[in-house]
Amino acid sequence: LDQLIWKSKIIVLSAVEDYYIEASGSLARVAMYGKPIICSRVPKFEVELENRKDCIMVEPSNLNDLISALNLLASNASLRRKMGNNLKRKFMGREWTNVAKRHIKLFKILGEAVLGS
Repeated sequence: LDQLIWKSKIIVLSAVEDYYIEASGSLARVAMYGKPIICSRVPKFEVELENRKDCIMVEPSNLNDLISALNLLASNASLRRKMGNNLKRKFMGREWTNVAKRHIKLFKILGEAVLGS
């Protein structure tokens, strides 16, 4: 998967339904590659991303929106670079090892507060 992402100029994260409410592991996975993304306008992406800054959002299952977004990014290298860099900057520090370290630190603090150690 890593090689495929590195070779890609544009990443598409598409959701078929518009009612998903969850975190997106796929977004976290591709964000650090600095590639521009096109994603469905669903809660899991709307919470994390800003349309036209970090990504291009399209309506779920709307082929015309997807084609327009692909054409826009395919024809504009500067926009691809800008969106990819914005996304990467937004997710800096969110690598799983950093997230795990922060959780461990938080759990230690909570444990000390609860147990009075």
